[in-house]
Amino acid sequence: MKKYIVTTTINKPTSAIFKFASKDDWELIVVGDLKTPHKSYDDIDCIYLHPEYQEKQYKKLSDSIGWNCIQRRSIGFIEAYNRGADIVATVDDDNIPYDSWGDNLL
Repeated sequence: MKKYIVTTTINKPTSAIFKFASKDDWELIVVGDLKTPHKSYDDIDCIYLHPEYQEKQYKKLSDSIGWNCIQRRSIGFIEAYNRGADIVATVDDDNIPYDSWGDNLL
């Protein structure tokens, strides 16, 4: 079963991002925005969607949503779907998960 976590951020990686990235059996997708410090995500175990990638892969959706808004995470949902997601969770980059987050879903 493929499980993805989707978030968007304008921040450098937070404690929550590090915890979500370390979750076994989950893939983290971080949807970058124009203000996001992109290089700060290079060494994190996540799928980082750079604005250039979003514009190339999802131009119509990107233009419809606009920049600097939380709705950009919709691009992450489509990316997860395209990667074969069975389950998609959406989170905020400032909400630190409990250690048991995402366990025993079914």
